[in-house]
Amino acid sequence: MRAQASFDGRPLLDPVAFQEGMARPRRNPREFVNRNTFALVIWRGDHAVRVESLAGDYTDGASIPPIFWPLVGPPLGGLYLRAAVVHDTGYRYNRLGMPRYWWDRCLLIGMRIDGVKAWRRFAMYRCLRRFGGLAASWRANGSRLVRA
Repeated sequence: MRAQASFDGRPLLDPVAFQEGMARPRRNPREFVNRNTFALVIWRGDHAVRVESLAGDYTDGASIPPIFWPLVGPPLGGLYLRAAVVHDTGYRYNRLGMPRYWWDRCLLIGMRIDGVKAWRRFAMYRCLRRFGGLAASWRANGSRLVRA
């Protein structure tokens, strides 16, 4: 049975040039802060999970290498933006304590909801499963992300 899902709201992203209280730029110049709480809601039967990206959460959008932008699109463009922000929230904060595979599936489900073409969803998901562990392993905030 395929899970039913929908988004509740939209992200509002502002560029982050400097970390609060710091005199130097953040390590990722393409980092943005979400100013609007929104959620991906996933139903399976009678059970629902609400995956929130809170106001104040940081994201870099879809982590697509620039060489692939002409084929797939830029990190903050395209129909995959909401799914990418929820996915980044999962990797960075992991408030639900779920494994990496689960967050990757959230990205896939979110892209399907927002109408990303099947070939693009599949290509992005396969690249994420292959290389996404690198992003999960270098996070500095100390939250646990279970490798799966």
